[in-house]
Amino acid sequence: MERHIGFQIKMLSKLIKKRVDGDLGGEGLELTGMQRWLVHYLYIHPGEELFQRDIEKRFGIGRSSATELLKSLEETGMITRTAVSRDARLKKIELTDFAAAQQKRIEKALSDVEKQLVKGLTSAESKTLRSLLDRCIAAMSDEGEEVGITNTDTKNFENKEGELQMLKTLAKSIRQYKRESILSPVLVTLEVLLECMIPLYMSTMLKDITDEPTMSNILIYGAILLVMAAFSLLFGILAGKYAATASAGFARNLRHDIYYKIQDFSFANIDKFSTSSLVTRMTTDVTNIQMAYMMIVRVAFRSPVMMIVSLAMTYSINWQMGVIFTILVPILGAGLFIIFKKVDPIFNKVFKKYDALNESVQENIKGIRVVKSYVREDYEIDKFDKAAENVRADFTRGEKIIALNNPLMQFCMWTAITMICFVGSMIVMKSAEEALNRSDLMILIVY
Repeated sequence: MERHIGFQIKMLSKLIKKRVDGDLGGEGLELTGMQRWLVHYLYIHPGEELFQRDIEKRFGIGRSSATELLKSLEETGMITRTAVSRDARLKKIELTDFAAAQQKRIEKALSDVEKQLVKGLTSAESKTLRSLLDRCIAAMSDEGEEVGITNTDTKNFENKEGELQMLKTLAKSIRQYKRESILSPVLVTLEVLLECMIPLYMSTMLKDITDEPTMSNILIYGAILLVMAAFSLLFGILAGKYAATASAGFARNLRHDIYYKIQDFSFANIDKFSTSSLVTRMTTDVTNIQMAYMMIVRVAFRSPVMMIVSLAMTYSINWQMGVIFTILVPILGAGLFIIFKKVDPIFNKVFKKYDALNESVQENIKGIRVVKSYVREDYEIDKFDKAAENVRADFTRGEKIIALNNPLMQFCMWTAITMICFVGSMIVMKSAEEALNRSDLMILIVY
């Protein structure tokens, strides 16, 4: 009968614990496995300011567990906890001289266990084993990050899988707004087609009216042009209406799903996610997703369709003019991509700092009596000001880079207009308006 993987891992865990306890326990150093790992972590981070919340995050444990762990180490003389001058509530964790002296024995014991574990395995087999164990840990965790997975290959694999899973999970919140989500891109496409056909129709209209300048021709062409413009406006209004309905409904469903998901959290999840973080997820993050979804169902369809149709229309009028657009489009695309790559990490940092800002407000309100009792109002105000300033500084930095979008697009647009006017005028004069006439040149400027 094939043995369960979980049973084998459990047996291995017991053997490791027995071996480490045997190496250290007989010499008066009675520490649990978690205590040893914490002492090791503090030993390799000398001089760094570490507090209880850092230990909770690094080892994926709850507040009560971390409190008991630190209390037991303090009682055995392994660590000291001293208040910092800027906030008496924060206690800096440091190793004692006794713990530092004992760490060499702990390092040796852990090193001996590690060597024993991989004894008989090749380097490739050892690497594969680590990767497989990381995968198993990630599969059993809510998030691989929760238990400190650091293997690069596993992180890359999990990131790709996580992004696909995230999109699938978000898509489930569309539900009853699928109709609006489909209608908006369809209407946007029709709007763009009409917008791009109007200039081409105007070119034909000008040629015919020039050849036969009668009132009936002007009225017929004018009526058709008015109908096309009216339908383009109607499609645009409906597309905007459906995009707004779909995005607002999607955000409503997403908030509902997040709220009910929080109700099903395990105790491990409750320990991991702070209240301030959950508030940010359900407010700022959902609003950002709502705006992004509205842009996807409207702008993300409008811009590519308009570019493709405009290029096709341009090439149908004169291929030499189309080459100008073809050269400038990659330049504009590369510039926008560089801007995106620059601002993406900045806004990722901003969203994390939102949590710190919310946490500062929450702690101040929750402990308002304590703050007033210890006359800490000035400190709390200064603490909030720093958190708000961090968010403002990063936002300002990001917006300054995003502001380059408009100059870049204006530069490309006016460069295209200048080149069209110059090259187009040359073609008109040299070909005596056979290859390109004045009305076509005007339409190209519109495109």
